[in-house]
Amino acid sequence: MKCRKCGVFLIAGENCWSGAIKHHDYICNDCHNERQRLLAKRRIQNKPLHARAKWLRDRTGTKIYYPDLMQLMHKQEGLCAICGCQLLETRICVDHIIPRANGGQAIKENLQLLCEMCNVGKHHWTQAEYVEHCQQITQYQKMTKMAVAGKKRK
Repeated sequence: MKCRKCGVFLIAGENCWSGAIKHHDYICNDCHNERQRLLAKRRIQNKPLHARAKWLRDRTGTKIYYPDLMQLMHKQEGLCAICGCQLLETRICVDHIIPRANGGQAIKENLQLLCEMCNVGKHHWTQAEYVEHCQQITQYQKMTKMAVAGKKRK
């Protein structure tokens, strides 16, 4: 059998999720763990800000509390730190300015609030890298539109 997500051959008791055969869900341990992590993240996405503060404390071991996030919300005037759209309390993403993957710490000074679209797009980049990437995409789209418009005129 192969993992239905990544194609790795499954070996019972070694890399196969224990419930895979029982539930006819043939996935490896890595894919199962990734799915569980994504499900947990999705469950927290629609929670109010105080629940997100607790989730952040539990996940990173930091001393981040609801008043800290509200203070950050007030400092950003309720706007996304990247695109400037209005943030809704149940749709806010707490983001690390310097990503943890790049050595950033989970401290108050390294946090910002983003809308979901910016948070998903930013991923593991710094804010400057993400903004530069967005500008490159916009520039490419403009060039493509101009090229298409030029061909239509001929």
